[in-house]
Amino acid sequence: MKYEIYGAIHKTLKKILKRNNDLPNTVKLVNFPAQMARKELFTIRNAAFVNEKKTEASTIKKTDVYPVENLVNSDFDPVYPLSFWKRKSVKSYVSSIGEAAALWPDFLEASEIPNGYRNAGIHYAGYIQNCMEWCLPSWMWTNAALVRYYCSVGKIERAKKLGDLIIGQQQQCGGWIVRNDYTRKGVSPQLAPNDSCYIALNCCLSLYETTGEQRYLDSAIRNAKWTEETARPDGMVWFAYDTKKEEWIKDRNIVDTGFTAGLFAKLYEITKEEHYLCFLQRFITSYIKAFYMPNEKCFSTAIGENDCQYGGAFGRGQGWALEGLIPAYRVLKDENIKKVIKECVGTLLNLQLKNGGWSYNLLKPMMGEDCKAVPVIARCLLEWYEIGDKNSQIIHAVKKALEWCAKHTVSVGDAKGGIFSYTIEGAVVHHMYTSTAFIYGSSYALEVYNTISNKGL
Repeated sequence: MKYEIYGAIHKTLKKILKRNNDLPNTVKLVNFPAQMARKELFTIRNAAFVNEKKTEASTIKKTDVYPVENLVNSDFDPVYPLSFWKRKSVKSYVSSIGEAAALWPDFLEASEIPNGYRNAGIHYAGYIQNCMEWCLPSWMWTNAALVRYYCSVGKIERAKKLGDLIIGQQQQCGGWIVRNDYTRKGVSPQLAPNDSCYIALNCCLSLYETTGEQRYLDSAIRNAKWTEETARPDGMVWFAYDTKKEEWIKDRNIVDTGFTAGLFAKLYEITKEEHYLCFLQRFITSYIKAFYMPNEKCFSTAIGENDCQYGGAFGRGQGWALEGLIPAYRVLKDENIKKVIKECVGTLLNLQLKNGGWSYNLLKPMMGEDCKAVPVIARCLLEWYEIGDKNSQIIHAVKKALEWCAKHTVSVGDAKGGIFSYTIEGAVVHHMYTSTAFIYGSSYALEVYNTISNKGL
């Protein structure tokens, strides 16, 4: 409750100071719900565009729209409901880790985008509890975590079905348009190297190692080649390629970029090709230099021009950093990488909340707790315990994190099995001051739970 109170004060002050970052009044986000989607075409009025697609006709194909969260012009047909209306939600949580683990797969199953719509068969990235609504249907990259989970539990056909849908959207260059970002200039489809590398590692290489099918390795190699060719001379990848302006976005970057390293570490382990090792060394050196804050012993949320750090330290960012650093250390055996990992892990152990969670922003804890960071960090801690540091404190922290996940798992409704928490920023969904759950949160939690159980830790 204290976070919600602080959030209400924060929201009020933003209005007073006129610092809202809402979309301009020339556009709005609307849903195309199932009851309106009985045919392959929608009849629409006053349509200038839907998402990034211009439309001059009075109809639009169902395959061109998502069920929720479509960016349209403000005078678009008012029959279609606005996204993200606050509703009274039912909040009922589980009481044990075992009960939660039994429900987490339900959340994964329920998140699949229905047939006929754009991205059908792919999964929404999250669910907003305050609105009782799925969100982020364009977020391709987070689905890779589900493929990895399905591979880990032997659900091979399910993994291949989802993986093949993802690979079917790989661009000719080798990357993926991984998500839509909504800015005051409209919708911006992101062709992003870091998220593409996440797909190549966790979707393509997980399927390759599970099935032995060459096409999955080939897909990952195509992505790595594009990443190498388009990166900065020092190995750092750019934030994204603007497919509208046909230019790279170079004025900012985010800490999530860290997991890029995981792909090149794994490709080197599989192929033994030296150029993957060389790129990995250049990238991880530049990444640590740009994002690591040695005084705070954690990673900055973002960098701007000239690699200046800003934004505090997102909890999830520490997880994404470790998800690249740990595989990099596994193959490079670099003592500086090990030092940074140990310092970051130490910070996470020290800053873990008494309830087992982590703050959305480690340096600004009143912003709320992070539904995504907790299982991601827990999985990284478990991996570090296994390859780098047999510290019992790490296992204790992982188990506390699982307890947090369980106590934040909803037991009823469309989103049962979702791990929810409140944050001021809404956990990067396009609706602030909300309690949200992310699909990959449940899949990561399942992996941690299975590892702890199977290894008797």
